[in-house]
Amino acid sequence: MDSALSMPKVSIGMPIFNAGEFLKASVDSIFRQSYQDWELIIIDDGSSDGSTDFLERLSDPRLVFIKEHANLGLACRLNQAISISKGQYFARMDGDDISHPRRLESQITFLDTHPTIDLVAAKVEKINETGEVIGTLPYAESHSEICSAPWQGFYMPHPAWMGKTEWFRKHPYAIPAHYRSEDQELLLRTYKYSKFANLSQTLLFYRVHSKINIVKMLKTHISVFNFQYKYFFKNYPLYIIPASAVLIGRLFKACIYQIIELKKLK
Repeated sequence: MDSALSMPKVSIGMPIFNAGEFLKASVDSIFRQSYQDWELIIIDDGSSDGSTDFLERLSDPRLVFIKEHANLGLACRLNQAISISKGQYFARMDGDDISHPRRLESQITFLDTHPTIDLVAAKVEKINETGEVIGTLPYAESHSEICSAPWQGFYMPHPAWMGKTEWFRKHPYAIPAHYRSEDQELLLRTYKYSKFANLSQTLLFYRVHSKINIVKMLKTHISVFNFQYKYFFKNYPLYIIPASAVLIGRLFKACIYQIIELKKLK
């Protein structure tokens, strides 16, 4: 095998589960990148919708497709992808999002020229099912801004992450995973001795589905507080106070949202 293919500059990990109609566009957005020295590791986490059938017909040697039968979750499959990655850098990608054509080029250039940075994300715009831009995910640019209020979380959009593969291997995602908040737990666990950054240009389009599940939203907020509490209790006890206030505010906001949605149905 050609050495350029065996040792790509960046490995992209894409765990998927019943990705449906959006998967092909997501994969195409990687094949259309301006930077082409990559490998794409797609791990099917027990899908049953047939969305991965087209992958078995692709012959590009940069594509690594692994079909698993058990559904073990995002964190487990990301760790699996990281463990087999050949690239100097490791990037995240979801099966329903779209990467900007210059995403890899921009993030690789930044990491190459800023060797002290362990992990970089970027500005992420939200799109709906038809691809229309409907908003922007919160983010902050510098490490100090990203980590200024850890009790509020870290504004570093998970779908747009790229970092040193050695950093991911040193700091794997927690197993068992925290409910829909594995990224925030990892950032909280590492921010004191790592360096983060966000690029100001839009490099990823994050798919938002029209129906918001209020139960999942509440469970996510509680999950975040649970690992924050344990971390702060051990390291920074006073941070528990603002973390509690943030949780109450988010739960209140979620309840108000649910009331508004119920009124719409009447």
